[in-house]
Amino acid sequence: MSVALRLAAATGLVVFISLVAFEVVFYADLVAGGADPSAVEIVARHGARTLVLGALIASLAAAATAWLVGKRVLRPLSRIVQTASGLAEGGDFSRRLAEDARDPEVAALTRTFNGLVARVDQLLSGQRQLLADTSHELRTPLTTVRGNLDILARELSLEDREEILAESRDEMDRMARLVRELLQLTAGREEAAYQPVRLDLLALAVSERVAGEESQRVEVTGEPVSVLGDEDRLTQLISNLVENALRHASDLPAAVTVRVKRAPPNVLLEVEDDGPGIPPEALERVFDRFFRLDRGRARALGGSGLGLSIVKHVAEAHGGRVWAENRSEGGARFSVLLPAEPSWVS
Repeated sequence: MSVALRLAAATGLVVFISLVAFEVVFYADLVAGGADPSAVEIVARHGARTLVLGALIASLAAAATAWLVGKRVLRPLSRIVQTASGLAEGGDFSRRLAEDARDPEVAALTRTFNGLVARVDQLLSGQRQLLADTSHELRTPLTTVRGNLDILARELSLEDREEILAESRDEMDRMARLVRELLQLTAGREEAAYQPVRLDLLALAVSERVAGEESQRVEVTGEPVSVLGDEDRLTQLISNLVENALRHASDLPAAVTVRVKRAPPNVLLEVEDDGPGIPPEALERVFDRFFRLDRGRARALGGSGLGLSIVKHVAEAHGGRVWAENRSEGGARFSVLLPAEPSWVS
């Protein structure tokens, strides 16, 4: 039974019970009040039939009115149901419902529904974009490896064969790195596994490992501070930032600066470089998946276009945020703000 029919039946039943109760009270008052017996007899003879007919007519009228009013009141809800059904069947999540300011409750429900549909539309668009970007990124190494296999089938000198094999290995390594980083982007948040991590010591160890023989290009300073997190994922965050900075920095000593600062109740990690900086229109996009300022150069240097996306993903998974900006003296600065471990806040 629909809500409108239930409302109509309930209203009619309430009216009927009210009229019957009124009749009982009316008769009881007549008898208790010492009314003329003949008058009581007349009322008893004709009043019951009149009451029943009146109660039925009043109940039917009330039920019809309640049904019409219920249909009108529930019309916005029916529209939401129909729209949701159409979205589920057609898959067009670009549709939105107009809000009716005359009914605050329905307007709030409509606003919530539109927000939910917009979120689903955003997620689906992101998935489609991710599939398109991933396909595009995999196409180049797959084409290279396929072409190299055809060349290897020919008679080649040992030097040419080794060169082609080395190129194929590089492309396969790039595909493996791409798949690994995509898996990291889809990793869920596991707060239960988080442990206190000395971010200053981790930043020093990761920076030295990433820089390797070029350790003079990286300068690390840090205040003792701890965060609650996954050490492996925080290692990936710092590693990606340092690798990105080294990729764009000069060859001068201390061209890349890594700082860990206490900013109660948070911790601030900053990675700076003395490179060309980031175009202003790209500052908001540098953390997008597969976004590159120079696609050809980034590929040549081994970049997958996912490093900064992983930085943002890991930071948000730890309850923090990340942003990029240009330094006034030149170069770029990437900042990560993370909640400090409570015992270190004070």
